[in-house]
Amino acid sequence: MNIPSQLWEAFTNPRPGDPFSLSDAQQARFARLLAESGQYLPGSFASGLPRDPSEFSKSHYKMFEWSLVLYLYLPPFLHAIGAPEDVIKMMEHLQAGVRLASSINGCTEQQRVELARHFASFARLWEELYIRDYTALVDRASISIHYLLHVCDYIYWHGSVVISSQARCEREAGLIKRSVRSFKSVFVNIMNNVLQREHLRILDMVLGDHLDSEREEQFRLTVKLTRAHRALTEDEGTQQDECIQALVDQEVLERAPQKIVIRGRLDLPSGHMLRG
Repeated sequence: MNIPSQLWEAFTNPRPGDPFSLSDAQQARFARLLAESGQYLPGSFASGLPRDPSEFSKSHYKMFEWSLVLYLYLPPFLHAIGAPEDVIKMMEHLQAGVRLASSINGCTEQQRVELARHFASFARLWEELYIRDYTALVDRASISIHYLLHVCDYIYWHGSVVISSQARCEREAGLIKRSVRSFKSVFVNIMNNVLQREHLRILDMVLGDHLDSEREEQFRLTVKLTRAHRALTEDEGTQQDECIQALVDQEVLERAPQKIVIRGRLDLPSGHMLRG
């Protein structure tokens, strides 16, 4: 979240010796580009139009706005206005690294190494262009930019950076809060709930697709039978025997039961209803 605002601050409030900055006219032109382009984009493209960062970047500018501005609109705009090649390369490395790291499909080992290269190239160019070994500019060497160098390791350890997003953390906190049933020992209760959830996740990862849910869909209990229900007809009795034999053939049952205890009604995939 800090990197986009830091880059925009460097581009719009330059310090002596900076290789590139956006003039007031270019900032106004960029604002018009955002407004005009947003009119022709479908609603699925983004949850809203990005506001002019020159005017609203310091008043709760949202993350989706920064993402659109820095990673989508700004790189081609820099090409259009003839920005220095090194500045364009710096932004392209950042854009490529963010795209790989934030993919909802994860990334391969080759892509993980590639995003590490992109982030390292971005950090190197940022230091060369906008810090230049000057102690007066050391505030630009923020921890957020340094953290980019460790994103590839984080993905190796945890699988994805998406799991550490604010939305994911807030969702997990909400689930943990709702799972608390006793306030006598709250922290012990929370710990047990978290452990249980993680154990289920690990089991899901280990078992994968080996657990087939088709059996649950084939035979579904719909009605609890009581003594008031009528006896099975001859046709229904035959269907019951066929169902039991099907369960034996599918190894759901080891053998046909000698005595059938009527407990409910089954809806079969064929559309028939079977009691027993």
